[in-house]
Amino acid sequence: MAFASEVRTEILENLTLRKKFRRAQGYGLLLCSKHFDAGEISMTTERQEIAQLYRATLRDILGKGCEEIPITRTGMGNATRHYAVALSHPASRQKVLEYFGQQGDQINAEMIAREGEAAAFLSGAYLACGSVTDPEKNYLLEFTVYRAGLVEPLAALLEQVVGMPKFQLRRDQAVLYYRESENIEDALTAAGAPKSAMELMEVKIVRDMRNKVNRVTNCETANIDKTVTASARQIADIEYLILSLGLEGLPEELREVAVKRMENPELSLRELLGTLSEPLSRSGLNHRLSRLSRMAEELRTRNAD
Repeated sequence: MAFASEVRTEILENLTLRKKFRRAQGYGLLLCSKHFDAGEISMTTERQEIAQLYRATLRDILGKGCEEIPITRTGMGNATRHYAVALSHPASRQKVLEYFGQQGDQINAEMIAREGEAAAFLSGAYLACGSVTDPEKNYLLEFTVYRAGLVEPLAALLEQVVGMPKFQLRRDQAVLYYRESENIEDALTAAGAPKSAMELMEVKIVRDMRNKVNRVTNCETANIDKTVTASARQIADIEYLILSLGLEGLPEELREVAVKRMENPELSLRELLGTLSEPLSRSGLNHRLSRLSRMAEELRTRNAD
């Protein structure tokens, strides 16, 4: 199951949250769906369970004997299925709006005043208009806000519960979003998906470790390349000196260094120190190899003349 689908499933199956905060969650679900005003109260979703929850919320408000509220399915075969729910009667829509004390697209603070209700509202909002990317690919959680008047109130509520979201317009549609993994973890936990939040944390730890290993590996590879390149240059200089002068033609203090470098082309300077018969510092060894290279360069210049 895709991560985004797992999150929705966890929220839908969080019965403790639904029973304790049914009104607040239902309010978020209705208000953040595409239409919620006197002219139209409706939603469309790819999950049948979300459509059923939406209908159950309306039935709770309207009570026994309310109008029939059908769930209409579209899309067959390989096409993506969508489930649509709508209230047909103006009187029913008005009753729902009055129940929540709804004024325009503002969030009625009285509906989410008790502890835990703001988070429950966000769980409904997430089911209505939220989405999250698989953390294996990227860190991104979004709320697509269908009505301009709802952008500022929803952003303010998100700031209160999670942290200030970022904002962008996408195809003339407002999107509130988070890219920081910590904010996404907090949002999922608040929305009633703590297991998914924990999964995201675990993925983050693995990704961070993998990136660290890659950085170390790249650094080690770069150091190896540097060592090999320097060693190859040093050996070329030493071979030129020996061919031109013979080993005995080198200063006595440089002979052993020249021989050990030629015998051990793969060793770093630190490793090469361990092959010498007499103790020598790393800087001392580097100095002697540099002397050999300068001698080779001077000899090439003279021979070229």
